[in-house]
Formats: sequence, C-alpha cells, structure tokens
Amino acid sequence: MKTLNRILSSVLVLCVVLAMFAGFNTRVASAEIQVTHDYHYIEPGDEKSKMAIPKAYTVRNTVSSFKSAYSTSFKEPTDMFIDDNDNIYVVDFGAPNNNGRVTKMNMWGEVSLEIVEIRCRECAEADTRCTHSKSATLNKPQGIYVMDDPDGNREADQHMFIADTGNERVVHLDSKGYWVEDFLKPNDESIADYPFDVKKVYINNNGIMYLLLSTDFQGFMTLNSKGEYITNTGMTWTTTSLAALFKNWFTKDNELLERATLVAPPYSNFMIDDSGWIYATIISTEENQIAKLNTSGTNIYPPNVYGRNFYEITDMTTFDGTYYISNFVDITVDDQGIIYALDNMLGNVFLYDQEGNNLAYFGSKGTYRGRFQNPIAIGLLSDTSVVVLDDKTGYVTTFAPTDFCTLVKEGSYLYFEAEYEKARAVWTKLLELDGNYVYAHKALGKAYFKEKNYDMAMYEYKLARNTEGYSLAFEKKKGEITDDYFFLIVLIIIVVIVGVVIGYRAVKKYIDKLHVKITTWGGDEE
Repeated sequence: MKTLNRILSSVLVLCVVLAMFAGFNTRVASAEIQVTHDYHYIEPGDEKSKMAIPKAYTVRNTVSSFKSAYSTSFKEPTDMFIDDNDNIYVVDFGAPNNNGRVTKMNMWGEVSLEIVEIRCRECAEADTRCTHSKSATLNKPQGIYVMDDPDGNREADQHMFIADTGNERVVHLDSKGYWVEDFLKPNDESIADYPFDVKKVYINNNGIMYLLLSTDFQGFMTLNSKGEYITNTGMTWTTTSLAALFKNWFTKDNELLERATLVAPPYSNFMIDDSGWIYATIISTEENQIAKLNTSGTNIYPPNVYGRNFYEITDMTTFDGTYYISNFVDITVDDQGIIYALDNMLGNVFLYDQEGNNLAYFGSKGTYRGRFQNPIAIGLLSDTSVVVLDDKTGYVTTFAPTDFCTLVKEGSYLYFEAEYEKARAVWTKLLELDGNYVYAHKALGKAYFKEKNYDMAMYEYKLARNTEGYSLAFEKKKGEITDDYFFLIVLIIIVVIVGVVIGYRAVKKYIDKLHVKITTWGGDEE
C-alpha cells in the first residue's frame, strides 16, 4: 500500500512539474509572436526613416467560420462593405459552386442574410424561377456597395448594389436580397467598344453611380439613376521621356509590349465620402499610389511615394535580393479625414492624414492571429475599428485602435479644423506616451507656425528633423525681427552713414592740412 502511495505521489508531482513547464512554454511562445509596437515613416517611402511607435491597433476579433446553409467559410472573397449599422457584407465568388454569394454578418460572425439566388420578391413568394433579371445567379462578383433606403428612411435596412462582373451588370437588391433592377451596359456610341466588366461600384449622395471596370484605363464610368451613361472621369496619367515618346511613335503595330509602356497605371479600388470626394488607390506605379479626386476628376492629394518601397538582400553571398513595392488594393476614410490604405504586398495597413503624412502603419504577412496572407478589402466600424478581409484564408479580422492611435487621429483632425490650441494640447499629451514620435513634433511645429510663434515652431521642427518647416519658420522669424526693429535698424544705418561721411571729411581735412605742411616745409628747405 505504501509503495502504491509513493507511485501515485510521484506521478502527481511529475504532472504538476510538466504542467508548470507547459504553461511556461506557452507564455514564451506567445511573447515571441506578440508585436509590441508598430511603425511610421518620417520621410515618405524611405525605409531608413522608419521609426517604431507604440501599438496603433490590436486584434479585437477574427471570424474564420460561421453558420451557413452553403459553406461555413469564405472560399474566394473579393470585396467587403460595412454599413452605418456595422453590418459587414462580404462578396465571395468561390461559394457555392463557384457562382457567387453575398453574406451579411456582424463583426462576431453572426450571419443575418445570405444571397445565392437572384429573384424578385414576386417570384420568390411564388417560389418560381425569376426571369426578370439577366441571371438567376451571380457570376464572379467582385464588388459591393450598400446605400440607405431609396425612400430616404435612414432607419430602414440597406439596399445592395453588386458588381456582378461575369454577368456584365450591376445588380440592385433590396434589404432582404430581392432583385430590384439590373444596370446593364448603356446604349451609348461613345462607349460602344468598351467591355462592361464592372469590378467595383459606388454611389455618391447625388445618386450618381461610379463604376470601375476591370479592363478600362479611362478612370471611372458614371451613370445616372436610370443607368444612362454620363461620362468617364478621373483618368490617371503616366510620364515618359521625349526619347521614349519618339520610340513609341515609330513602333510597329505588332510590338505591343513597347507600346504598353505608355499605358497609365490603373485604379485598383475606390470609395466616395459624404462630401463627394473620391479616394482611390492606384497600382503598377512606385509613386502617387493614393488619389483624392474632386467632382471634375482632378487629383488634389499631394504627389509622393506612399507605402513601402525597398530592396531586401536575401543572399549574403551573391547579394541577390527582392525589391518590394507596396500594392494598394483598397482604401477607406473615417469621419476625421484619416485615410486607411491596404497594401497586400507586405500585409500593411497605412494611416495617412490629408497632407499625405504617414501617421502609422500596422499589420504584416504571416499565419499568426492578426496577420494576413493576402488581404484584399478594408472597412471601418462606427467606433473606427479597422476590419480587414483576407481572400486566401477567408478570415475577417477586426482591429481596435489603442489610446495612442486615438490621440494621433484626434490631434490630426483638430489641426485640419484649425483648432490649433486644442490640437497642441493633444500632441503634448501624445508626446508623453512617446517622446520620439516625430509626427507629433512636426504637427506641433505646424500649430505654432499657424499661431505665429516662430521660436517654438523652429524648436519643434528641429526635433522633427523637418528642414523645410524649420527654414520657413526661420524666414518668418527673420522677417518678424526686421518688422519689429525696422525704425531702429534704419536709424542705425543712417547714423553709420552720417558717421562715415563725417569721418571721411575729417580724415580728408586732416590729410589736406598735413599735405600743406609737408609742402611748405619742403619749400623752406630749398
């Protein structure tokens, strides 16, 4: 009996020890993958100017599967939209049966609507196949937009407009998923040669529908509420040398590769805010990847290098490596004017202000929680939580802003609202969290500059290593000194001039007298 007790005691002790080590190893593994900071760029696109900052966003929730009558996960999701009630709409053309599905859920993955078959309300109630729409199923849909009820009742559920790419239409569904109408290719001679392979759709507050086509390099096609063609707007531009232009001019018709060098970079995605501004991402370019277009299609966003462009050596023997260029695939903007751009090359989410300054970026490629394999869509909840859709994993991940990030966005918003005193208080508080956050010093420099406190502006610009801002503040300070002491400076100049003249005359008179004495003395000597 004693022997049995000893064995049981030994086994119990061994289990406790193993449990302790197991717990220890789990904590270590968690610490290894836990990211404790994010980054931001001092100089646009310059990897050497990257600086660590406190965490901007933390993982709030990840939806990997959900209850469904068809498929419990997303197979090939292509787009996502979040309405004013925080409902998340996901377009997936991989399920079921590779046709297409629209799923409406909340951030926790609770599904409230799934749309697979396209039927009008009348046919659905009669349980018959609908012949009113062009097709009873979706065919490789790539985009979705959800608007307020057309009757103007903001409390009503949302109407959906789906870019049904394979069926060459935009299909309008009501809040229950019933077919309302199809927007087909307009019968207009000016676009007769254009395909109607719509991949993204958005409607502004005036009811104008903006379409982004898969094979269209002419900007956005616009239609009125009746589906009639209006115009194309917001065309992108490319630059080339005179030599390249002549080379292209004399290129033979069959040398398509050479001619393709003059094709402007296309848009990858876009959204329209409540004021009518179009925010868009541009691919196949190393600069000016983010655009802000007015109603006439003119880009007013500062030209710059956005995202991350850098070369990484992968072989230390041959010094071979890979050149990474950010590939922005989606964009959204919050009520404070902060721009969120999604890069699927490196799995980063970039935050920019209205002047093109990088406030922060977070996220990365990987398989751990909160990382991405191929992110393709981004959206915002009402509390500014960021939601990212990954088309390779099918995951929908929600990130919550930290106190640090909230202060950054608040300070930026107050500055652009010309609330400089309030903005300065926020930036000062922010520097208590991170005294090396360069953007805060730069923003303080701008705020002091606007308040004409050029001494403090120069001080903050110096901490921000912003030579341009420092030079401007210095010039203003120099002009301020000149204005304050103008009369004294003029008086000093006059006194100096008078003194020089009087002195000159006195010296000249003395020299003349001396010359007379010498001459007289010389004459007596003779």
